[in-house]
Amino acid sequence: MADIEALFPALDHRDPDGVLRTSLTFSINLFAETSFLAIPDAVLRCQELFLQLGPRDKLRFYATENMRKHRPVNAKVFGMLELWLRAPQPKDDIVALELKDGDDVRDAPKYMFNVFSRETGAGGEPSSLANTLNLAFPPEFGTRRADEVFELTRRLAEIIPYQCGSAGFAFHCSRYSPEIGEAFAWQKSMRHPEVDIVRPVQDRHAVERNAVKTVGWLTLVSDALLDELGGASAVKSKLGNGIDVVKAGGGRIFRIGPAPALCDRNRGESASGYRALHVALRPLIERAGKQSPWFKTGGEDRDEQTEAWFQRFEKP
Repeated sequence: MADIEALFPALDHRDPDGVLRTSLTFSINLFAETSFLAIPDAVLRCQELFLQLGPRDKLRFYATENMRKHRPVNAKVFGMLELWLRAPQPKDDIVALELKDGDDVRDAPKYMFNVFSRETGAGGEPSSLANTLNLAFPPEFGTRRADEVFELTRRLAEIIPYQCGSAGFAFHCSRYSPEIGEAFAWQKSMRHPEVDIVRPVQDRHAVERNAVKTVGWLTLVSDALLDELGGASAVKSKLGNGIDVVKAGGGRIFRIGPAPALCDRNRGESASGYRALHVALRPLIERAGKQSPWFKTGGEDRDEQTEAWFQRFEKP
C-alpha cells in the first residue's frame, strides 16, 4: 500500500497557478440502458450511498445540463435530483447533475457525484447513448478502504440495472481547458494502464448500448453482454487465478485481487490480471474503442492515440 501511495502525488497535474487539471481518484462508473426517470428510487439511493462516504461539506460546486460552468452549492442543490426525478416536466428528457469538490471552480474533482440520463435523442428518437453514474473519491479509498468500496460497488450494482461498469483508480480531468488534463492523463494511463480516464460525455458515446469501455480492479458486465461471449462461465474459464467472479444484480463483477493495482511499465512491470480480463472481453471493448470520440491531447495523431488507449492492455 505504501509503495502505491507514493506514486499518487505524481499522478495529479496542477498548473503553475494551482488549478488541478488532472486528478487521480478512486472511481466507480456504471453505464445503463434504462432511463433513470424510470427508476427514481434507485438513483436517489445511489446519491444517498455516495453522500455516506463523500462528505457534503466538501461538495462546493455543482453543474446541470444547461450550465456552462459550475456554480457554488447552495442549500437547494442536494434536493434538486429528487425534484427532477419525482416530478419531471413533460419537456424534460434529460436528468443531469454533477456535484464536486475543489478549491477552485476549475479544479478536477477528488470527490464527485455525476448522474446523466437521456430519455430520447434528437427528434424524439430513443437515444443510443448509455446513461451514466460516476462517483469519485480520493485514491486512498482504493488502498485503505478496498473492502468498503467493493461493497459500495456491489450495492450499486444491485440497485442500477447496469450494462457495464468499472471501479478502480481513474483520472478525472477539468472540463475547463480539457486538452491540458487529457494530454497528461493519456500519457500517465499508458504508463500505468490500470488507471482509467473518466470522460463522462465521451464515455457515453463509446459504450452506447452494446459495449464495455475498459477493465478495472472491478469490472461489471451484464449477463446479456456476457452471453455474446458464451456466458459468464466461458469468460471465467479464460482467466487465471486471482480473479474472482461475483454475481451482482443483472450481471457479474470481476474482481482482480484484494485491492487495486498500479504497475509502472517504465520499470518493466505488467498488469497481467487486467490483461487477461481485457483479452477475455476484447470484442466488447473493441466496440467501445471504435465508437469513442477522440482524446483531446492536442496532438495530430489523435486517432492513433485513442486506439492505443483502448488497446493498452494488449501488450504483456
